[in-house]
Amino acid sequence: MDRKHTQGHIVLPIFYHVDPSHVRNIGGSFTTSFEEHESKRLVDEVKGWKAVFAEVGKLKGWHIGGGKFDRPETEYIEDIVKYVIKKLMSSKSGHVYEELVGIDYQKDAILRLIKQERYRVIGLWGMGGIGKTTLADVVHKEMSPKFKSRCFLQNVSEKIKNQGKESLRNDLLSILLNEKDIHIDTPLIGYPYRERLNNKKVLLVLDDVSHQDQITIMGVRHFGDGSKIIVTSRDRKVLENGEADQIYEVKNLNEIDSLQLFSTCAFKQLNPNADFRDLSIKFVEYTQYNPLALKVLGSQLYKRSREYWESEMVKLKEYSQPEISNILKRSFDGLDEQEKNIFLDIAIFFKGELKENVENILSSCYNGAKSSIRNLVDKCLLDITSLPISLRDMLEIRSRFLMKKAEEIASFPYRDALDNRRSSFLDKNPQCISMHDMLERMGKDIVRQESRVPGMRSRLWNSNEVKQVLRHNKGTEWIEGIKLDMSQIDKLQLCSSVFKNMFNLKYIHFYFPPFIGKQRNKKLHADQVGDVSLPDELRLLCWEYYPFRSLSSSFDPKNLVVLKLPYGDMEQLWNEDNHQDLINLRKIVLSNCKNLRKIPNLLGAVNLEILCFNGCNSLVELPGFSDLASLKTLQLHGCYKLKKFPELPNDVSFLDLAETGIEEVPNSIEHLAGLETLLLAKSKINNVSCNISKLECLRYLDFSHCLVAEFPEILRRPERPEMQELIRPYSLPPYFPLPGRRKFPIVHVPPKILKFKRLEYLKMDHCESLKLLSELPPYLLYLDAHGCKSLEKVSFTDRNRDLYELYSFYGEDEFFMIFSDCFSLNQASIKNIEGNAMQKIESLVKKWGCKYDYGPKSLFCCFPGSEISASKFEYQGMNSSLKLKITPNEFSGSRVLSFASALWLISRIAINTIQIFEVSVNTN
Repeated sequence: MDRKHTQGHIVLPIFYHVDPSHVRNIGGSFTTSFEEHESKRLVDEVKGWKAVFAEVGKLKGWHIGGGKFDRPETEYIEDIVKYVIKKLMSSKSGHVYEELVGIDYQKDAILRLIKQERYRVIGLWGMGGIGKTTLADVVHKEMSPKFKSRCFLQNVSEKIKNQGKESLRNDLLSILLNEKDIHIDTPLIGYPYRERLNNKKVLLVLDDVSHQDQITIMGVRHFGDGSKIIVTSRDRKVLENGEADQIYEVKNLNEIDSLQLFSTCAFKQLNPNADFRDLSIKFVEYTQYNPLALKVLGSQLYKRSREYWESEMVKLKEYSQPEISNILKRSFDGLDEQEKNIFLDIAIFFKGELKENVENILSSCYNGAKSSIRNLVDKCLLDITSLPISLRDMLEIRSRFLMKKAEEIASFPYRDALDNRRSSFLDKNPQCISMHDMLERMGKDIVRQESRVPGMRSRLWNSNEVKQVLRHNKGTEWIEGIKLDMSQIDKLQLCSSVFKNMFNLKYIHFYFPPFIGKQRNKKLHADQVGDVSLPDELRLLCWEYYPFRSLSSSFDPKNLVVLKLPYGDMEQLWNEDNHQDLINLRKIVLSNCKNLRKIPNLLGAVNLEILCFNGCNSLVELPGFSDLASLKTLQLHGCYKLKKFPELPNDVSFLDLAETGIEEVPNSIEHLAGLETLLLAKSKINNVSCNISKLECLRYLDFSHCLVAEFPEILRRPERPEMQELIRPYSLPPYFPLPGRRKFPIVHVPPKILKFKRLEYLKMDHCESLKLLSELPPYLLYLDAHGCKSLEKVSFTDRNRDLYELYSFYGEDEFFMIFSDCFSLNQASIKNIEGNAMQKIESLVKKWGCKYDYGPKSLFCCFPGSEISASKFEYQGMNSSLKLKITPNEFSGSRVLSFASALWLISRIAINTIQIFEVSVNTN
């Protein structure tokens, strides 16, 4: 402890099987020990020891209790070593901040920006409580010795509100120029102060700025060369308009640092007590690693009982913590009226929903909703995130669900994205609108404060409150939206007039959460009346297990944007004779409506993009959809009574006809020029028009478990010599990405001869009648023909391989080609498959060698056979290992070696597999 006081050393106590409070207060066994020492030692000496014990007991360290619920000591050792190393690394700069946790890497990032001359004004951007001020303060302290003129101006917005902009600027200039009583009452700084500032190298922190004028009024543009200005704000637009040269987004702490920060406040040590570790982790997860929330909650729980902790956790699930909410609410208070309403709508109804859907719905309610959403993102009140799974992956998952029950498919957590598949999203992860949980609870608190009576509030979401309003018909004109988790209520009888007084109602969302299992059943029941009166202001009608046979005849859907009634008792949407104004309608989902027999005419729905009737197994006919110019997605999976291929607009991009009774893909398929995905698995398809090969945008094609006997052969048109002069050279589109700007030779090809040129995924597995797969595109990323027991012939087109190659490999990681359980293949076809695999290997190695930034990283091919070509694989053997002589890579400086291997597997059957993979090596 002397070294701590005299040399500034950091002391990190480890309380091993000792209660820190006993050390701090000389309690427990220490009481007896000190009593013995007092009888044998000088009083002043023992008194000094007690003082040191008290001081050590107050230091933050580790408490290793050693109980049965405690962690293994090896984990403590690992934590301690990491912490000490971190402190030693930070001490190299000469600045060690003992009280700060998890800030070093962000501090270093800001310091690196400051060292770059081109960055004069640096903005720190993030939500309230994330640590912007703390980070700016640490950076300011570390950089201060390098600047004679420096100032940290905290709470700029609040000070300007209290004393005015000019007054605060005068205070700043007095500090920077070391002159008392500076009085400049004009917006601009004039002579002589401007010239004096030009000669000053200034370090200035402007903390919590809410408007760009608060930056410019401070005269930062007049500071001398080498000056650095750090501005913190919750609003990114303020920093952009304030001419920030670089904006750094302040991140939340990681899980380990968050637990440590929470522990320093809740236990005054660097780790939680063993008996509270489980609850500590729950509180840390609740905060989503926000430093302010960690400190506030940790301090509030200090020295509290476990019972108090458990009670507080239950309360926080519904209500926000006041101190945290008040700080976050400052951002909300600065919004205009429309932004406030959009924030509350998203907090209660649309958090986690797809961004495009939310924008469409809110744009029908508020003018300029998209820009308002962007502003909320800039103010750190919303965030735009991506789903953790792409829609391409969802297609693969979906194919594995073919044998599952409809209820299991419906419980998939991203099922809304499955319903929302679009061509532009095939490779991308769909974007969602998200929000910090504490901001969500703050929004709910704001709505709660509107009235003590639920029916007098603008938005309802609490299950008990919604149930009471619906049961007792207590709805009013104040209610704009209702959200109900139906798993939280018992059965409830609805009267036909339940929504009659809610004539401003815009959103109805009655749902079951994912993975609910057997609890998913009808909870809201109709009375004797056949329908329910719905308000005409509805934009969103989402009602699982809709209990009525149709929509009310009095309902005018002119404002409706999204209609989702899965698992409903619908027999028809509305009477065919009723002409409906559907101008705003963009999405209809009636999946698993077992009684639905007919779809009405939708001619007025000119903006309709998505139609989903999956599992409607009573549906026998469809209207023509060819006039729906905006339609992109049609899903009819499981509608097995449908026999006719639907009439569709040319630009439809996603078509799911799996498990339907459709028997033929007609010649008219060639008109669907925008089609990217066609799913026909387990349908009755037995005849496919060769025109399907003309679909230049088609990328995903699924015929698995079908009766098709031949894959549509690519048509060869004879080329006359006299035509060659008329053929223009094929050129790449200007947007095609070519890393390294490598030049490709111009290739002359006849128009329309490149068939299936974008096809990447072809699923033909379990097509037991399939005998012929001919003229396949040579660079398919995924080809599955498993279980095609009658398959005899397979061939790949050898024409224009270079052009096909241009359209392949982009952004993918793996090649798969599966011909397992295809034992009717002739020897020529097996050689074709092997040759195609080797062709792909050659192309991959070529691209890797050219240091391309894209392309698959591995290949897997499986097909019947009993031998491996010696000409293609030089090293062979019957043992489990091989010795290879590696030739130096011909590409100078490459750090990648490529290997191709082939295996002959023997069990009851013989199977060849070919694999290729890349290995990074250190050539230093």
